Amino acid sequence: VEYIAKHGDFPFELMDYQKEVVASLANLSRSGMFPDVGTGKTAMSVALAKIRRERFGNRNLIILPPILRYQWEKALRGFGETDITVYDGPPKKRHTKNLKAQWVIMGIEIFKKDFIMVYEAFRHDNVTVIVDEAVSVKNVTSENHRSLRDFLDGNISNDAKMLLKELRPEPKPRRLACQPSSLKSRRRTKV
Repeated sequence: VEYIAKHGDFPFELMDYQKEVVASLANLSRSGMFPDVGTGKTAMSVALAKIRRERFGNRNLIILPPILRYQWEKALRGFGETDITVYDGPPKKRHTKNLKAQWVIMGIEIFKKDFIMVYEAFRHDNVTVIVDEAVSVKNVTSENHRSLRDFLDGNISNDAKMLLKELRPEPKPRRLACQPSSLKSRRRTKV
């Protein structure tokens, strides 16, 4: 926690309980933080990510509900961060964005849709993954949970690729103006 005080590009000092949380998680390879609303989860997450960057060279991936993307970008800029990519938009626009930025922010649905691309962009790096609104990955049988687990475990198998295919919506069949007679329902006749 002394790192934050010394390198202080934080706009304020963390409260004592926040420092304790950050210090207790800083050396763990995986950790969870589930404080109540209004206790400074964003500040603690950023502090933890900055410490991990200093110690281990970590880059940061933030997965969240899409409505929070620009709130996080604004918060990061307030903490002195400038190398930020908000990875959003239609596929052609997304695929031109810098996934090698120090901070990459994206919604959970886009994370799943572009899973292989995101994985490839981070696979050789130490990564701090922050999941805001972690309830979206809580259910261990959900696609959200499986995608995050596979990303963290490096489990990019054919099953994971297949999962991605399943996540893409199938095109809706077009309605025909007139159906061929073979598709019309046949009337039953009483005998």
